[in-house]
Amino acid sequence: MRRVIFGMLWCAVALAAEDAPRLSPDAYAVLGEAQGLIKEKKPAAAIDKIEALLPSVQDKSYDAAVSYQLLGYAYSAAEDYDHAAQAFKEALRRNALPAAVTHDLDYNLAQILIHEGKYRDGLGYLETWLKTEPAPSQSARALAAAAYYHAGDCKSAIPHAESLAGDAGNAAEQWLQLLAACHIELKDYAAAARVLEQLVRRFPGRNDYWLQLAAAYQQARQEDRAVVILELLHARGGLDEAGIENLARLYLARQLPQRAAALLEQEMAAGHLTQNAERLDLLADSWLLARDKTKAAEALQRLLALNAGAETYFRLGRIYFDLEQWPRAAAMLEQATRSPGLKETGTAYLLWGIAAVHAHDQAAAERALGLALKDKGSRDQAQWWLDRLRAAGAGNDKRAPM
Repeated sequence: MRRVIFGMLWCAVALAAEDAPRLSPDAYAVLGEAQGLIKEKKPAAAIDKIEALLPSVQDKSYDAAVSYQLLGYAYSAAEDYDHAAQAFKEALRRNALPAAVTHDLDYNLAQILIHEGKYRDGLGYLETWLKTEPAPSQSARALAAAAYYHAGDCKSAIPHAESLAGDAGNAAEQWLQLLAACHIELKDYAAAARVLEQLVRRFPGRNDYWLQLAAAYQQARQEDRAVVILELLHARGGLDEAGIENLARLYLARQLPQRAAALLEQEMAAGHLTQNAERLDLLADSWLLARDKTKAAEALQRLLALNAGAETYFRLGRIYFDLEQWPRAAAMLEQATRSPGLKETGTAYLLWGIAAVHAHDQAAAERALGLALKDKGSRDQAQWWLDRLRAAGAGNDKRAPM
């Protein structure tokens, strides 16, 4: 930044010296010496000389404006940008410099403020400059795009970034990145996807761009495209654990549970996917949606080793119940009722009791069904099964009631 600001110094001060009104002789002499000191890389000495002059020129708007202007350049040369910005603001506040000099100073001040992180302040001067600049350079557009983005004004950043992203070669990469980020910030995911498509075409080896494109497709409700992208990355080993899990969830969203389950089983078996409780739960859901209750039960058995909670016991008990594996169903459902946090207690007692009836465990069946009677939702069915059980126990029916 020092070279950019300092490079405009000599043109600006020369204009101030040549155009009407003229500097007073005393001011001209002091500022000429200060300018020479800056050129000799002695900005501190130049600052002292200009600041000593300032009290005597405060009532002369042009002398004061040029003095503050040169003071700003001296502070810039000393890399004291806070004081440089203050001096430039004072120079502009006098409203006495020629239009061309004011124009250049607006841009220099915008540069300083933006590079110092004072984006809103800097943009005020940059917008003034842009209004009267017939052909903004790409560096000026880059300044505007970055400043608007950091100021949280993505809508204003986009036109400048689009101009920069149109350039050929790798130089456009950062502006395509900024464009994508802006569209995402504005929740325009379809536009973000179009930008990310350009990035993956230009830089096909960058897995992060492919992943961002898949995420943009998901947000834009283009899940089929997201699946294709993630499958491509998976085939070439470009998915981490989160990406593999995301692909499985996308399969489920596209009603492909068999593929989701197969992917999870394959990656867990290969050691590419950690078997945590959440993923085993997802695996069980996938097998259930694929209508393979046996494999769903196997997944929940593995989950029990990590999360032996009431709901896991209850889910596993229901699956064994559906599979008519009565002793297993009864054992799991009984354990569910003994574990804290169970939500559907009445249903669990009822199913446990029915499973116990089929397993010919009359004592357990009577106990479970008796507890099910206390729940309004399961009371009627529990009473029916108890009546049948007791009738069978009295010798009227030697077979277990069905």
